[in-house]
Amino acid sequence: MNVLLLEAGPADQGEETIQVPFFVGDTIGGLYDWNLTTTAQTYLDGNVRGLPQGRVLGGGTILNAMLWNRGGQGDYDD
Repeated sequence: MNVLLLEAGPADQGEETIQVPFFVGDTIGGLYDWNLTTTAQTYLDGNVRGLPQGRVLGGGTILNAMLWNRGGQGDYDD
């Protein structure tokens, strides 16, 4: 069996902002984020919104401290 794993970005260096749960979110917009944004949104007065996505070995878990939420009942019903 062969497995191909493709990831982009550097390996983290074990920074405190990654290791300590208190700092969750501090790496958004930094070295380990793709720094993506939406297009200008009409209903937000032409503003854009950030889309945090991990650009590092391991992906987005470096930005969100491996937190997740279960979808609501309506998500599954749809």
